[in-house]
Amino acid sequence: MTVRFSDAWTLHGLRALVLENRELRAVILPELGGKIWSIVAKRHDREMLWHNPRMNPRPAHHGAVYDNWFCGGWDEVFPNDYPVTIDGEPYPDHGEVWSMPMTWQVVERTDAAVTVALEQRGIVIPTRYRKLITVRQGKADLHVRYEVTNEGRSPIA
Repeated sequence: MTVRFSDAWTLHGLRALVLENRELRAVILPELGGKIWSIVAKRHDREMLWHNPRMNPRPAHHGAVYDNWFCGGWDEVFPNDYPVTIDGEPYPDHGEVWSMPMTWQVVERTDAAVTVALEQRGIVIPTRYRKLITVRQGKADLHVRYEVTNEGRSPIA
C-alpha cells in the first residue's frame, strides 16, 4: 500500500485531513489549530489518542479557556501555557495556536510519503507558526516538525 491523503472528509462539521499508510492513519483538523485528532495503529486497530466521550470537537474563540474546549486529541501550546500578561499584552490560556484555524497545503505527495503543512499567524505576538506532518510508506510513525518565525521588530523572550 502506498501512502494516501484525502481532504474529502468531515468530522462534526469540520474539515478532516486524512494521511495513512499500511501501518497508521492520522486525522488532522485544520480549523482547530491543526489538532491531530486521531492516530490509529492499524495493525492493532487501536486509537492512540484520548477523546472526551462527552464533548465533540468544535471551534473555539481566541482567548477561550482551554479546559472548557478540550475534547481530546493532540493540541499545540504556543506561545505560552497558563494565561499571562507580558509587557501589557494578555496571552490566552494555552496560547493561541490551539484555538485558531490554520491554512494548509500538501507540500509532498508521492507513493512513498505525504507531507501536509499547516500555518497561521499570531495575534498576540507577530509570528508565523508552521507545522509539517508527514506519513511515510512502511513506517508506523508520524513525523511532526515545527517552524516558528518572528515577524516582528523585537526579539521574542
